[in-house]
Amino acid sequence: MAGNEEAAGGERGQKSKHLTQAEGGVLDEGGGYVPLTEGVSEQGVFQLVGGYLDSDGVVHKEVHLRAMSGHEEDLLSNDSVPFFQRMTGILSQCCIRIGTIEDRGQIIKAIRGLPAGSRQHLLICLRRASHWRTTKDYYDMKVECPKCEKDSDFKVNLGTLDTYEMPDATKRVFEGELPDAKIEYVWKITSFEQDEILSAITQSETAHHELLTWSILIRLVSLGGDKVEVKPSEVVDQTTGQLLKTFPKRILEMRQKIKNLTTDDRQFFRDEFMEHEPGVETDIDFKCPKCKKEFVGRLDLGQRSFFFPSGRQKRSNRRSFT
Repeated sequence: MAGNEEAAGGERGQKSKHLTQAEGGVLDEGGGYVPLTEGVSEQGVFQLVGGYLDSDGVVHKEVHLRAMSGHEEDLLSNDSVPFFQRMTGILSQCCIRIGTIEDRGQIIKAIRGLPAGSRQHLLICLRRASHWRTTKDYYDMKVECPKCEKDSDFKVNLGTLDTYEMPDATKRVFEGELPDAKIEYVWKITSFEQDEILSAITQSETAHHELLTWSILIRLVSLGGDKVEVKPSEVVDQTTGQLLKTFPKRILEMRQKIKNLTTDDRQFFRDEFMEHEPGVETDIDFKCPKCKKEFVGRLDLGQRSFFFPSGRQKRSNRRSFT
């Protein structure tokens, strides 16, 4: 699905099979549930979209996860730690192996080096591994209808979400020339650092309306010969995870430069991102049971209720490009 105020975002890379066909899952021996792999209860082996590219050029996709325990639940509930950092810690603790990597320090490095779409996929895989006894692959969520503004309950099968692979998983940096501005650019696939910045932008009351601009800015390495790369420490408070009130002059100037680009050039960037970055389709088609309107809602992974199925459900946000 696609759509935003500056035009649609283009097609992603090669569309892969449904998760239930393309990857492993958890083993449930009861209730007529068909096991997907020869796994053990509350563990699962999955094939990550995108994957981790190590320093030797090897792509690691297969990930072995264990279910969340009380240790991870307590970390998830610890509001003194920025939510983004909490989720990184939880993923690192629950990952037994990624590819051939089993060393704990290297696993943490690998998870930090995953593309943003791969990290989203990893969160979904962890949710599936952690709740096989109760909800299995299903996630219950409340969604607000944009027409009648009424909340309704929907059940989403996490095993049928579409994934999008990278055309070349070994290539993480791209360059070219913008069609209108005729200036050269270099951009890279998002990883932990860019994800951290985007998380802070999304939560900011003053900057979230600039999400489309920041989504371009955080990916750029250079634009028109000028170095761009934005580091989290330059714009995010590392203690709170909140966006800083002031930014370096270099970043302010580059942000304005991106704002000054034509819509066609900005759309060109978005098409590039969609074509080359891995991802999971989190935009879902719904039909309101009250007014019968069909609309698109978003599966929001950044909430506690995603991992606590019995908890209070948060309303789904409607589609916006990130």
